[in-house]
Amino acid sequence: RKATGEPLTMHAAQTLVDAVKPGDLVYILTGFVLLPHKVPEMDGMVSSMLLARALVLAFGAKPIIVCPEDSVQAVKNCADVLELPMSMGVQRFTKDVSRAGDEADALLAQGMPAAVISIEAPGANDVGVYHNAGGLDVSALEAKSVVLWEKLRALGVNVRLCDVWAKGGQGGLALAEEVLHLCEQPSEMTYAYPLEETLENKITMI
Repeated sequence: RKATGEPLTMHAAQTLVDAVKPGDLVYILTGFVLLPHKVPEMDGMVSSMLLARALVLAFGAKPIIVCPEDSVQAVKNCADVLELPMSMGVQRFTKDVSRAGDEADALLAQGMPAAVISIEAPGANDVGVYHNAGGLDVSALEAKSVVLWEKLRALGVNVRLCDVWAKGGQGGLALAEEVLHLCEQPSEMTYAYPLEETLENKITMI
């Protein structure tokens, strides 16, 4: 907060306001499959759908939800409830690491996204293992969408992964250091609201 000069959520929202234009693709990665029932949790998917709705209504963007097969029907059901237009797509992503590279390439072939956001989409540790909050190996259950981040980084996109599930606070250091670095760079950022407005009015304007 000290580095950004405002609440981090407001700073993130302003970043999306600056980056996303009408018709832009936005990839939203979600879908954490849980033990013991081997079904995806819902909070990440619901949050993803609400964000997708906001992107459509505010910017006319084209969000694409990237998730494991287990989550596809739930995402479609949420889209129906929220009355999201057909501009929003749902892309199943493989759990097979040997196929993940090809699927990431196919996804990016649709066009470079203006933003890529991960909401409860698990990532692997340094040796490629996915863990849940209890430390159990759930690699076989999870979509290997982390490969998409690797592809984006290879294309020159500034990517920092937050690995706090596996490493606690230390797992967020790379992201925190990059945020600080970016805050120190010259910027011509303008706000979407007068700074003297109340927080409620600022959120409404965004």
